[in-house]
Amino acid sequence: MSTISDIITEVRVECDDVDKTRWDNDDDLILPLVKRAYRRVENIGIRKGLDFARTKAILTLSSGSTTVALPDDFKRDIGLYIGNEEITKLPLDEFEQTTSGDYWIINGDSIQFISTASEDTSITFWYYPALEISEYTTSTTTPWSGRLDDIVVEYVSLRLKNIDEYNTEMELQFLAEMQDQILEVYQPLTAVMQTMGGWNN
Repeated sequence: MSTISDIITEVRVECDDVDKTRWDNDDDLILPLVKRAYRRVENIGIRKGLDFARTKAILTLSSGSTTVALPDDFKRDIGLYIGNEEITKLPLDEFEQTTSGDYWIINGDSIQFISTASEDTSITFWYYPALEISEYTTSTTTPWSGRLDDIVVEYVSLRLKNIDEYNTEMELQFLAEMQDQILEVYQPLTAVMQTMGGWNN
């Protein structure tokens, strides 16, 4: 498994700075760029509904309860299943006007159901987890089993190579190229679009 330090080493090779003559401290510039790149990859994965960005948790709705805690790393929901049946998530206004049925919403840090569970119920909850990217250090293992590492290396290398001429248009170009590379490899055959505003959300 690769670490962030391995990514930085590859970036330095790409930028012909293995001897650290231009950027002598990994933490000053390169590490923040690597962290930003992974955050943007994460957001692309969510916005485009890509498989690598999602996960699932098996939760238990206790008998007599209408709520179950969200996973600690929850960022955005995809779907909820009991057995083989997908349970419908309602918009808030509809939820408030509904008094019965198998429906749910996100309420703070919990999943809330309309109906009270008559017994302990196993729930399969698909969601996008939030990466703790702000806490990444050079010793952190790269996410998604390293499958996006090469794309991150290329993005960060381009940023560094053009650091002196950097402008917003150039950043948008780099982002577009990174998204195109990700989608070329990981776009589902049946596209699932997740709307999420902005690159940094």
